[in-house]
Amino acid sequence: MLALSRKKNEALVINNNVEITVLEIKGEQVKLGISAPREVPVYRKEVHEQIQDANMEAVNVFSVGSFGSQTMEQAVTRADAAQMLEAAGVLLKGEEPKGLFGWLG
Repeated sequence: MLALSRKKNEALVINNNVEITVLEIKGEQVKLGISAPREVPVYRKEVHEQIQDANMEAVNVFSVGSFGSQTMEQAVTRADAAQMLEAAGVLLKGEEPKGLFGWLG
């Protein structure tokens, strides 16, 4: 782990396209500003862990042998797919998937 010291209004750059700036320091709390391209996901660690957990649960649903003779599309209903995607932050509330893999295209 790289440890850096920064003062208010000082920044650091990651990978030439992500800039993190110290906006405010109040006691033990530091407010950061993050500038990154839209395609670069930026999450608080606890949110990232929730997404990872939801992804692992989805993988467990799709594990080998969990369907018997059913195909994946037969085994997972639209409601199941919407619930998993919403938990992973992929689907907006009220939006409905277009078929099991419709969110990809």
